[in-house]
Amino acid sequence: MKKNYFLALLVQILALTGFGQISVNQIIVGNGGIYGNSSDHVTLTGINPDDLSATTLGEVWRESIQDVVVVGDIAFVAAEDSLVKFNLSTHEKMAAMYHGNLSRLCFANEKLYVSLRSDLNGPPADGCYLKAFDSNLNLIHQTTGISTDASCIVVAGDSIYVAVPGDWMSTEGHLAIVSTDFSVTHEINLGEEAVGINDLYLINQVVFSVNKSPYLATTGSVSNYHLETGNFSTHVFNHVVGKGAGRIGDLIYLGLDYGLGSYNTASQSIENETIIPDPGSANYIYMAASLVDEINSRIYITTTDYFSFGQGWVYDLEGNNLGNFSAGVSAEAMALHLTDETGTQQIPSNQLSLFPNPSHDFFSIDCNERVKKIEIYTKTGQLVKTIAGNPGQIYSCASLMPGSYVLRIYSDKLLFTSKLVKI
Repeated sequence: MKKNYFLALLVQILALTGFGQISVNQIIVGNGGIYGNSSDHVTLTGINPDDLSATTLGEVWRESIQDVVVVGDIAFVAAEDSLVKFNLSTHEKMAAMYHGNLSRLCFANEKLYVSLRSDLNGPPADGCYLKAFDSNLNLIHQTTGISTDASCIVVAGDSIYVAVPGDWMSTEGHLAIVSTDFSVTHEINLGEEAVGINDLYLINQVVFSVNKSPYLATTGSVSNYHLETGNFSTHVFNHVVGKGAGRIGDLIYLGLDYGLGSYNTASQSIENETIIPDPGSANYIYMAASLVDEINSRIYITTTDYFSFGQGWVYDLEGNNLGNFSAGVSAEAMALHLTDETGTQQIPSNQLSLFPNPSHDFFSIDCNERVKKIEIYTKTGQLVKTIAGNPGQIYSCASLMPGSYVLRIYSDKLLFTSKLVKI
């Protein structure tokens, strides 16, 4: 009886979990157009990673774009004073709402988190610099506990971490910590060295921030905040720092001296000063956006002079140019549209099993191969946790928020992909 019950449960788990892979469907490019030209408005374009052909997916009648985040086949766009939801498969605009002061977006826990900033009309009238919406863009939470202009957002455990760079006159960088039920908020002053705090990355219970160099500054920095201890530090280096492009393992890819380089979070030092060179800042040609595609080991960037042209480029991780693609003027936002093929490609059941699934605090891996490491990703492709393999192959997922995750499980010879449901 017990044996039959176990087999039935295992079949149920395998049916729920499945095995396969994640692939890149397209690269989503958000183009802000020429500022001041009402006929050149925000467009959303999909770039095919195979032939770099472009397909127009939608448009927003606004003149600037702040951010785009992709969840499954849905793209959420922050464009000036409009928050818009698109279906990337049907190219349908599913929902839209007016909201001024938009800054950055993050989707987690089935919520769309939105940070706010000052715009031409001043700071948010209600004093709220962080809000949460449901998937249909209905407001469900907001907080007044953040002091000033906010930027990037990451969610870890029961807390939301928000970069708080302040306005253009700010001389310090802050990190706000908000509970996921929006009941508790406090801010940590990271000091003058963290001025320009912008992009956040969660790596093994440490939040790393890429701190953009202020105008005319010749130095920049990366800060780290340890979730378990509350300790933080900042590494300053003699480079002009721009936006973060993404991360692979211990490496954060970021703007350096108007080109693109990498920062090693383990050694807390610059790994590569110039992967992609400055496109021509001396002639007012700048890198508008950059994006790391870990799955295909590629880097996508857009370049522009912000008034007459825009161009997209693709490189490998060593900086070798692989081609170019169409990108409009002010293409300042990019995201990956992933296809989750988990469950479509089966591997023999005697090679790997995950149990229990759904899981509350721990899960175990039964595998004929020795597991070297596990990477846990959200549905949007954000790496939230990396775990080293261990002899017992029992792993903690207690710090994860409830929801569905994709696991990439590395052995000496093989890569397995599986789903984990955290309850």
